[in-house]
Amino acid sequence: MTHNEDDELQERLGYRFRDPELLTRALTHSSAIPELRAAAEASQLRVLAQKNTQAMLEALLRSLGFEQITIIFDPPVVAG
Repeated sequence: MTHNEDDELQERLGYRFRDPELLTRALTHSSAIPELRAAAEASQLRVLAQKNTQAMLEALLRSLGFEQITIIFDPPVVAG
């Protein structure tokens, strides 16, 4: 990432790293990926994202005149 991209990301996060190297380490550390995935699953983030996506697609397609709409996600996300 460039210095500019670092600044933009930190602004979006609402957090500024004192040591820019810590930002790079946080984004690239191999242990972060499974933990982030597990946190997303535990928070039902994927389920909510799928529901929101389905609602948006259905509204869009209905506004274009479609009456029968079937949306299939592959793989489907199951609330649990």
